[in-house]
Amino acid sequence: MKRFLLPQMRNEWRSNLWMLIEIMVVALILFAIFTFYAAVIRIKSQDYGYDTNDVLVGQVKIIPRETVDTESNPEEDENPWVYIDMLMAELRHNPYVELVGVGTNAIPYNMSYFRGDLSYSEDSVYYHYSGNGRQVTPDVIKIFRLHSVDGKTTEELATVIEKGDLIVGDFNTSEIPDQADAKKFLNKTVVFNGDSSLIYHVGAVAKTLQRDDYEGSWRGSVYKQIYGFSFPREVIIRVKPGKSREFLESIAGADLSRGWVYFSDIKELTKYSDKVHFRINSFIRNSAVCAAFMLLVIFLGFLGTFWFRTQQRVPEIAVRKVNGATKSDIFTRLLGEGMILLVIGMIPAIMAGYYILKLDIVPAYIRKIFWYDITYGALTMAIVLVIMIVCGIYFPARVAMNINPAEALKDQ
Repeated sequence: MKRFLLPQMRNEWRSNLWMLIEIMVVALILFAIFTFYAAVIRIKSQDYGYDTNDVLVGQVKIIPRETVDTESNPEEDENPWVYIDMLMAELRHNPYVELVGVGTNAIPYNMSYFRGDLSYSEDSVYYHYSGNGRQVTPDVIKIFRLHSVDGKTTEELATVIEKGDLIVGDFNTSEIPDQADAKKFLNKTVVFNGDSSLIYHVGAVAKTLQRDDYEGSWRGSVYKQIYGFSFPREVIIRVKPGKSREFLESIAGADLSRGWVYFSDIKELTKYSDKVHFRINSFIRNSAVCAAFMLLVIFLGFLGTFWFRTQQRVPEIAVRKVNGATKSDIFTRLLGEGMILLVIGMIPAIMAGYYILKLDIVPAYIRKIFWYDITYGALTMAIVLVIMIVCGIYFPARVAMNINPAEALKDQ
């Protein structure tokens, strides 16, 4: 090998160019993979601002009126809330139940969108907010342990709903320029859905129930009381910690109907979550398997490439050993060459990877990457590549350095 590393690399530019291209391609793939999973981990580990553990959801249904036995129900009432309240009261007496509420579009992992536009004017400035309308009873707020943004407790948030005021869900409005920050609506009198006859007071700002874990808030939420407005679609139940199975067993075969209203299909909220996230989780799982396979192939490729390069330099290594170079000197020189190529190759790879992650071929929730996703992706990619290059150089170099110089130079 030549005396100086950089001149030597310049003189051997053809072989180094192909090695550099290989490193750039590998770095690009690894950067995209690790940035993708950094974003996934960030999304899954965030504080959503509500708790879905130990929560079960059922459907609120109506029995066709003509099938109801009015003779056995002489006190049949036209108001469905009479029967809904009866059913909720019965569930509250269950030894495994903590809270029961009902609502419409009142749960996460429901991909429905109910219009919930709010607006008001102040000092000649028009403020607009578009949220997913969620009609709830006060207990629903407590069931999900909804977090406040303006310093209120969950109990105080439930009181806001009980008074008939609105709760506005906080969300990132930067991607929707015409949206006003939810906090600007606190303690304001607003028009609901553009109907001047629907005037409400906003009593609190809280977290937004998301339609799925990866979508982000997408739009905010407008929580309003359901009593007196519409027939609920969901019954929502919080059971004591870890008692979901016991609760479901206790109501198996129970009569959950009163009058012409009944509760059905009660199951854990995780069932809804699994259904909504099935395709996304399958994509992430399959991507992980492919990534693991690719890492193995990349490592073997690096090992083969560096083995071939090192074997070509066996005579040079022998000459250097004859001139007093230690094994450490030789390994450091080989490793230095690999690190220089790595640094040169990583920069364009990161730039190209960032551009690819912004394309439509990537799931939308990953296109919203942040600087720390990119940082984690780049650092992890660099660490993995360093490990691969060190291993790829160490093993063939160790074999090459153990060859007797006389044997290595006999054909020279």
